[in-house]
Amino acid sequence: MTFRSRAKPVALCELCQLIPFETLRCPTLSDIQAIRKNDQTTYEHWFPQLVPQDDHRHKTLSLGLLGSIKARRETCGMCNLIWKILSQRGPFTEEGRSMSGLEISVQAENTFYGVFYPPEEADRDRFRIVCRLSLITNEQGKVQDSEDLHKQYLQYCFQACSPGSTQADVSVDFLDTRPGVEPTIFGGRRRPLTVDCGWLRQWLRLCEVDHGAVCNSTKDSARGMGAEAVADLIRFIDVQEMAIRSFKHVYLGDMKYIALSYVWGTNQKLTLRKGNLTALGDVGTLRDRPASRTIMDAIDLTRQLGLRYIWVDALCIIQDDDIDKKTQLRSMGAIYGCASATVVAAAGESAESGLPGLRPGTRWFEQAEVPVLEAKEGKPAMSLMTTINPVNGMFPVHYLDETRWNTRGWTFQERYLSRRVITFTAEQVYFSCNTTTFCEESYMEHGPPTLFPFHSAAMELSLEVARHQTEPQDAHERFWRRYRLAVQRFTRRHFTFAGDVYDAFEGLLQEMTRVFGVQWLWGLPRSRLNDALAWSTRSGQVRRSAKSTLPMTELDKQVEFPSWSWMGWIGEAWVSVTNEHLDEINEAATIDVYVHANEDTGVAIRAVNPTVPATDGDDRVQLQDVKTELPSLSQNALARTPGGHILLFWAERAVLSIARKTAQPSDTKFADKYEYEIRNSSGTPIGTMGPMIRQRSEETRYDCGTWEFIQIRRRQILHFEAILTVLQIERQGDLAYRINIGEIQELAWQQAGPERVLIALA
Repeated sequence: MTFRSRAKPVALCELCQLIPFETLRCPTLSDIQAIRKNDQTTYEHWFPQLVPQDDHRHKTLSLGLLGSIKARRETCGMCNLIWKILSQRGPFTEEGRSMSGLEISVQAENTFYGVFYPPEEADRDRFRIVCRLSLITNEQGKVQDSEDLHKQYLQYCFQACSPGSTQADVSVDFLDTRPGVEPTIFGGRRRPLTVDCGWLRQWLRLCEVDHGAVCNSTKDSARGMGAEAVADLIRFIDVQEMAIRSFKHVYLGDMKYIALSYVWGTNQKLTLRKGNLTALGDVGTLRDRPASRTIMDAIDLTRQLGLRYIWVDALCIIQDDDIDKKTQLRSMGAIYGCASATVVAAAGESAESGLPGLRPGTRWFEQAEVPVLEAKEGKPAMSLMTTINPVNGMFPVHYLDETRWNTRGWTFQERYLSRRVITFTAEQVYFSCNTTTFCEESYMEHGPPTLFPFHSAAMELSLEVARHQTEPQDAHERFWRRYRLAVQRFTRRHFTFAGDVYDAFEGLLQEMTRVFGVQWLWGLPRSRLNDALAWSTRSGQVRRSAKSTLPMTELDKQVEFPSWSWMGWIGEAWVSVTNEHLDEINEAATIDVYVHANEDTGVAIRAVNPTVPATDGDDRVQLQDVKTELPSLSQNALARTPGGHILLFWAERAVLSIARKTAQPSDTKFADKYEYEIRNSSGTPIGTMGPMIRQRSEETRYDCGTWEFIQIRRRQILHFEAILTVLQIERQGDLAYRINIGEIQELAWQQAGPERVLIALA
């Protein structure tokens, strides 16, 4: 295909001419086709054997003061767009100053955005980085803290494109409709204000046809879910008859349907209840009694995608029937995992926000472009196009990170479990699967090669997504990293009902068991529970006081969440049980955990990891030990407690004091938490404690005084003194409860005179 330049003359000021625009260039469709054919000239151009260590693409260039940029905008197209972007983000004065009157300096930065590899390059030693242009602002003369520095960055503001792309139509096959004009692969294109559902259908088709088993459910296995994919009873909305239909003993792998993930908000217009179950099954009822806007838009989208059924929790689960809720919630993994696609409604605050772009007049952002390079030496002319969702901050994020949808607890596993996702944000639709990600504003559909996020923070939320270049090649080690990341992200989220935490994560636990065979105990891996008990927090937490919302465990009742699990707390948790963490820094657990089990023959004590037989060593816990050491934990008392709720292990115990550190973080980012230290009997600091949220610290007595500590782990690095991980505990009778976690010098611990005791941690 021959490229015909339709570029306007390049008109840039002297400063903007210094921006290294060539380093923003992306391959054309012809380049991609030549790479696939192993054309050596093209191959060597895009994948040189030697990648310079000092990569000049990731550099910043001063563009002067914002006021000067405003003055140059009449003669420089680049300055004009920079002023438009920054003035909209603001707030700035008409003169281009901060609201406090300070001058604003501006820098342009070629920022690493994505990376692509040769189609057959298994080891990924050869690669190409795609850059986008970012902007950095700075208030002159102001002393900046980390929050100020964070706000200065506006990443990925501009992407490369073929000249005239903002005015050109794009076909359903994702080609520029202008004769002879090639698309810029991984670069920009016009995003219509109203969604082209033909694109969405084509995205689904590309995944179904090209991506194989990693993205496709099969009749034989339904992604290996087996019996989990068979629903005894499930309901769908029939978008043709506009009524709710019930199916019994249906194999979800055979069904073609959409699942909806969205934010409820405070009110729903219409929900399924015992009293309207029959009426909502009548043909046309949902036309006469419409549901909330997001649900009605999703019904319309399902119809436009050529599918008949959609699953929506508000109308497919009886909301005033706990038995039905429990049955349906236990099938969440299969419902979202077997769906043809999940539609994520990530825009807005409630179920009334709708799907932006599906209807005219619901999206407003107009892309703009500026010519920056003229055609020469066989290279086509190039423009820069404004991006729709630049990242506001110095750290790369996923495009869903700043949405209300991303704060809600239930939506987490809905995304993680889905094999294909169509995401509606305020101004753009994304498609993601285990193989790739597409979006409306860029040409991403012509791979391989496929563009992967350069930063791991921008990875898709999925256990089976393709390996990121920063992840280990070993699949099991990669799994433990993704588990850690999943827990970290999940525990940042919020629930209307705090007791939903287990149900909202159970589907993901089931999926992790299916993929890697790991068994779980309250969200921690049984096979590595000895180490997992050392999970920590970087933000501070409060104890989860709510019981489970629905009845659970073999007792079939609402139960409390154990203090030793991250599920027993509200706030971000960090669970690191990777081999890298345990082996490379010579860290190992000093306890061997057992649990009690309620069996048909009575109460028994079992090893927490059923795949490893119990030993006869000093660390073994038997029922007689419990009777002797913890007499209040009778068999009757244990039988009234859910199996696996109480952990039993021998550990060293010592009494130490804690106190708030004299110097607390001054950065406003950490203003809501206190830091603590462990002290010996002389008041000398000998260790550190995890942070505590200020409100919890000020409302409780946990941040001062004398406390019991138990040792659970030891770390020895080279010739340095060993460090012990300890838990601060409180007792209620013979039961111990976790309060906080800390680290202490081994010598100081020994000087405290520890004794070996049997611990029952609940």
